[in-house]
Amino acid sequence: MAKQHGLIYNIYDDLSEAVRGIAEKVTLQRRPKQTEGEELNSFIVVELPGNIRNLIAGGVERMPHTFGTFTVFCKAKKDGSLNANAQDELIDEVLNKFPINGTHVAATRPHVRMQGEDGYGYQATLISFTLRGK
Repeated sequence: MAKQHGLIYNIYDDLSEAVRGIAEKVTLQRRPKQTEGEELNSFIVVELPGNIRNLIAGGVERMPHTFGTFTVFCKAKKDGSLNANAQDELIDEVLNKFPINGTHVAATRPHVRMQGEDGYGYQATLISFTLRGK
C-alpha cells in the first residue's frame, strides 16, 4: 500500500498534468499567489472533494467514483467585462483533454458551470467531472 497521502498527490499530478500548458499556471486547491507587478492572464485550479482525502486517510486503497473540478480563470477585459473569446478558448482546450486517463485516475463526463466574476478581476468557469481511481 502506498503512503496515505501519496495517492492524493498522484491523483493531483495526473489531473494537473492533463491541463498543464493550457493556462499560465495550474495550482492545487487555491488560486496562485501573485507577486506585486505580476499579472496572470489565466490559471486553472484543480480541486478534489473532501471525501477523497477522507477515504485515503481512512486507509481505503481503492477510490470509488466521485468528482473533481477544474476552475478556469481568465483575466477580464480592462473595463471588467467578460473576455468571452479568451474564456471560451481556455474552456474548449480543457474539454478537449477529456477523457483524461492518468496513471492513477480516470476523469470523464465534464460538465461546464459558469461562475462569473470572482471579485479579483477574473472570470471563473467551473468544470466538474466524474473521477474514478484505478
